[in-house]
Amino acid sequence: MKDMPERFRRLVLTSLSQMRWLLVVAALALVGVTLSSLLAPWPLKIIFDHILLDKPLPEMLGFLDPLFGLGQGVALLIMAL
Repeated sequence: MKDMPERFRRLVLTSLSQMRWLLVVAALALVGVTLSSLLAPWPLKIIFDHILLDKPLPEMLGFLDPLFGLGQGVALLIMAL
């Protein structure tokens, strides 16, 4: 009974090493889902504030100027996609 914790530890480490890549993929998927959940409200904010309410774009969203130059309808369609 004395070496029972050692056997258990070896069993767990062996199982984890066999599934190492699955654990890496699962961790990356979790990070991706978390990031997409955090970014989800931003397209709606841009649509409401800068397309529908016609507020000017802040400097940090300056990369969207060419999109807004195509017209509100096109910008709305692309942001909705």
